[in-house]
Amino acid sequence: MRIEKYGITLHRLTASDLELVRHWRNHPKIRQFMIYQEHITKEMQQQWFKKINNKFNFFFVIEIKGKKIGLIDAKNINYEKKCGESGMFLWDEQFQGTHFTPCISMCISDFGLLLLQIETVYIKVNRNNPKAIQYYKDYGHVLYEDDLSKTYQLYTLSQKDYTKTSDKLKHTLQKMFPAPPQIVLEAHDAGTDYAQLVSSQYKAQLPDIQSLFTLIDESKDNNT
Repeated sequence: MRIEKYGITLHRLTASDLELVRHWRNHPKIRQFMIYQEHITKEMQQQWFKKINNKFNFFFVIEIKGKKIGLIDAKNINYEKKCGESGMFLWDEQFQGTHFTPCISMCISDFGLLLLQIETVYIKVNRNNPKAIQYYKDYGHVLYEDDLSKTYQLYTLSQKDYTKTSDKLKHTLQKMFPAPPQIVLEAHDAGTDYAQLVSSQYKAQLPDIQSLFTLIDESKDNNT
């Protein structure tokens, strides 16, 4: 599964990228800002992947201009309560602090908040990462919990606030990146619970959802 929007491609995490992600997740420049800071072994990574490779978790490798530059997610989704969590890290410093950063966030927000209809997203941010804290505040996140006994602050972004803060920027981005945004279900997604969920959510929101994405279902060798 992949999402293509704003000159960015998000590839749903597969086993083939586990070692790439593990390498950068363990790198000191990334690990210092993570909540969990212990070294992650190959076996730990594989066990983690088995737990998250489902419809409750969407982890995506971020690709820009043919380079894989980071990881972003919508995870621990509770569809009954319409809430979930999110997070992101970029290992390629070339793209940090550029216009691509909010574009990446908007891709996952359009997917999670608008397609999957999550109403509230929670993000844990290491309190020693002021750049990330400021970024999320600028992006519309609100401080929800600041327990000094914890290493992180908890921020939230609501569907309503995201729609309000993103509309103006979306009009600009659509002019910059005129290629039609799309979600592609690939052959290896066939029969998975997450592919079935995405397809059903998309169909349930037609025709309005077409302004955000076109769904292309290659897993069934047909277009939707």
